[in-house]
Amino acid sequence: MPTKCVIMESGTSKTLEPVKFVKSLKEDSFFRDTESKPYDYEVITLIVKDYNEYHHDIMFAFNEGHRELGILFLGFWNDGFVDHK
Repeated sequence: MPTKCVIMESGTSKTLEPVKFVKSLKEDSFFRDTESKPYDYEVITLIVKDYNEYHHDIMFAFNEGHRELGILFLGFWNDGFVDHK
């Protein structure tokens, strides 16, 4: 099943360069390097584009029916699609 990618402001998605996760926010409120892959999640929502000096985007990823288990990620939304390799 393909991952649904949503831009919070418009609800649209594009299909060019894939989403990439770099860091995730854990319970201790620090962003840490992550091994999570975008294809592990059914929904990824772009919250903020170009958040910091590294041009990271802030994204929230979760699986349908389990939003409470979602994780915030720093990474690159790029063109908002997920490569399912």
